[in-house]
Amino acid sequence: AVLEQYWDLGENTSLMLGLNFATGRLYDCPSTPTGPCDTSVVVFSDPPRTLLQGGDLYFKWKPANVALTYASFQWTTEFFTRRTMGSNPATEGAGYTEPVLQFARRWYLGGRFDVTGLPAGPFIPRRYGYAGSLTFAPSEFSRFRLYAQELTGPGVPSSTVGFLQAEFSMGAHGAHPF
Repeated sequence: AVLEQYWDLGENTSLMLGLNFATGRLYDCPSTPTGPCDTSVVVFSDPPRTLLQGGDLYFKWKPANVALTYASFQWTTEFFTRRTMGSNPATEGAGYTEPVLQFARRWYLGGRFDVTGLPAGPFIPRRYGYAGSLTFAPSEFSRFRLYAQELTGPGVPSSTVGFLQAEFSMGAHGAHPF
């Protein structure tokens, strides 16, 4: 289930708040020497219920009808927790926050902070991610993004991840409320 509420805070700003909930059954997936999960031996004996809940907040500032500066700012934050019931109950969570600044007609600069294991549980240890992105949008139907992220956490070696993303939209698309 998803519940979202949108507000126009003014001519240039908007805010959207979302709440999410899902539930399902947790199943055991035994580890093997060749990998973390052997799906051929999944055990479904009275699996416990899992609850997933979360929230997100999206803020956007974009001056109306300004064609010379092309400035805009958007900030997204999401957080989710998962609670397993049964004989070994546990609560685990993860979230991120990401501001993105449009500084020229077709250019965007973003930063991102991720955290998993907040709270830490038996399946999701505490980890952190710090990222930056540079996006070029030649049109409203395409984007190219250069992204780099440093992943770190207690008891795990740090690693750096990078990629180049190409995104293309084809066909008709509906208007956005903001």
